[in-house]
Amino acid sequence: MATIDQYQILRDLGSGAFSQVKLGKHIETGDLVALKIIKDDDSQNGNTAETFKTEIEIMSDINHPNIINMLSSTDDGTLKEANGDVKENVFYLALELASGGELFDFIAQSGSFSEPVARFYFHQMMDAFEYLHSKGISHRDMKPDNIMLDNEFNLKIADFGFSSKTASNQSFKGTRSYMAPEILIGGEYHGQMVDIFAAGIILFIMVTQIPPFQMAHPKDGWYKFVCSNRMDKFWKYHGQNQPGGIEFFSKSFIDLINWLFNFDHTTRPSLSEIKEHEWYNGPVATKDEITEEFTKRQAMLDQCSDDAVPETDVPQEVYDSKSVHRDIKGNVEDSSNLPVLHRKEAEYIACLGSFTKFFSESPLEELFATIAQFAITKSSDYEFSASEYSIIMNIADESEQRVKLQINIMSAGENKHCIEAVKLAGDRFQFNDIYKEIKGFFGGHINTTA
Repeated sequence: MATIDQYQILRDLGSGAFSQVKLGKHIETGDLVALKIIKDDDSQNGNTAETFKTEIEIMSDINHPNIINMLSSTDDGTLKEANGDVKENVFYLALELASGGELFDFIAQSGSFSEPVARFYFHQMMDAFEYLHSKGISHRDMKPDNIMLDNEFNLKIADFGFSSKTASNQSFKGTRSYMAPEILIGGEYHGQMVDIFAAGIILFIMVTQIPPFQMAHPKDGWYKFVCSNRMDKFWKYHGQNQPGGIEFFSKSFIDLINWLFNFDHTTRPSLSEIKEHEWYNGPVATKDEITEEFTKRQAMLDQCSDDAVPETDVPQEVYDSKSVHRDIKGNVEDSSNLPVLHRKEAEYIACLGSFTKFFSESPLEELFATIAQFAITKSSDYEFSASEYSIIMNIADESEQRVKLQINIMSAGENKHCIEAVKLAGDRFQFNDIYKEIKGFFGGHINTTA
């Protein structure tokens, strides 16, 4: 098994533009952590190295119950690959593990939140912002991918790779769909105000299950109504997607969202004004109600399928031609110098939550063939791991937006398997749509629970 300093590297958790995120286990204590490891081709890049140093500097100065906290960091780690190769001077951060999964995967798979439940999480987000902004820190990349949950269903803000301690910024940082308009149109902007704008998008998604617009640009089909002060049209459209139409939304919710989405950042509410707003001070779900809500929804997600088991017809040459060895950082290794390996099933870790997984007692090879059949059906751009029951694929939608994801089969006990999908790159909502297709494709193979 691969290691980095005092940690065993168990499996992938995700991927960023410049880093791989791995599940790590402390060799002595057994504690689980998230390891954010900079990619090989970026470790010598001055800008990337400087970005990591800034992230480490900022994370060293923060500790909050609603933030993923840093445990340690180094720029001279020793990485030992499973094949014996050793790499020195590796950049990585050891981070607190958010073991409850990703909040927006849960919403995408189980439905939107009531306003009291959304208010519970919005309060936690504002508490984290108040803490960060009091230290002069802005996150600058608030989006669904960076909202995690701990094992008690509390919100945790992740990924400070684009964070800043500068009051006024000019760099084009963030993710387009969640950027404030002042970033998209160019010029200087205030990091704390773009955090508040993104928080409005996140709140809207919690209540509706869909984004309010594609991006906050005057030319966007729905944000243009914000710019032209025609919010009546904006809400009329979104009311069509909800039971009861526009009456689905409380008046105070509409008022707060209108305020948060203002094109002019100087007219958006401050944190103190948000906390004084009528919607913010409405009924909040209790911790017991949150636990009950999540337990009920999780039970719904864990239901077995009555559908038929799919037929598979995957020639062996498909596996042979599409199987590759990759190192910890995702680089393809020269298989000619590697020993012949038989695939091994990774171990399922029950305490690590995910809302894009299901369980099966079907034969392992049948499950792997079903993954292969799905890949052949959906994409020509896929590859199997040569050492594990895992596949990475790229899938494009009708507009050619691509999602890169990984599907793993893990041992969950005697004759029981966990099939989990992990997003590596692309849009979180598109990924969740693909996961629903995967789950539907497996049909009757979903025949047991955790």
